[in-house]
Amino acid sequence: MCNFCNGTHVMKDDNGPLAFFVTCPVCGPKSAEVLEADRKERLRRLEEARAKFKKEAV
Repeated sequence: MCNFCNGTHVMKDDNGPLAFFVTCPVCGPKSAEVLEADRKERLRRLEEARAKFKKEAV
């Protein structure tokens, strides 16, 4: 795990009142496979939440 970004591949660059998010200079951007896996996980969790709240609303 990277000491700069803690495995997130993103670093926050504070410049006074502004904050910029940049790619980690050590790790680089996430690979396409990791991005796709993260996206699938988020969609799965979203569908679970939708199903859960639909059942509770009825």
